[in-house]
Amino acid sequence: MMNLKRVSLPVLLMLGGVMLSCDSNDDISCAEDFTGDLTTSEEVLVGEWNLSAVVAEDEIDLSDDEVENPTTNLLSQYTACQKDVAYIFDAERNFTIEQSYNVADCAEKGQLAGTWMLNGEALNLVYACSRLSTGIDIHAEGTTFSFTGIENIQDINGQIIETTVTYTYTKQLEN
Repeated sequence: MMNLKRVSLPVLLMLGGVMLSCDSNDDISCAEDFTGDLTTSEEVLVGEWNLSAVVAEDEIDLSDDEVENPTTNLLSQYTACQKDVAYIFDAERNFTIEQSYNVADCAEKGQLAGTWMLNGEALNLVYACSRLSTGIDIHAEGTTFSFTGIENIQDINGQIIETTVTYTYTKQLEN
């Protein structure tokens, strides 16, 4: 069993939204939904994108397999439920992030919905009354995108490792 002490992406987005949506008077001020036609550069995002790689700068052992086997390939150490993450963008600017929806018997399913806009390399999401902007790299062929951040990850021995992590998502082909 894996001892992965991490908060899921939808949970992080929701917590970030709660913290960003309050002003100094504790009045909630909601970000407005994105509307309007997509630009040509935004059209590439329409569709379903599944998590396909999670790579850390530092080797980390996350799996409780009684073997010392740290690796930078964190996705290889995830459970099937943790690997099942999808971004779904539609042409009306709606998005959904789903976690653990396509794997049987996942105890912790997560879903987040809102609106989206791509401005240059910034993916902007409005959800839960807040706005998040994340720099993404849409690879030249248009079938993968990635984003990178610094994270604190607890390894199997309880050590906290601060490392840069890159998440890559691959576009699912339409049937």
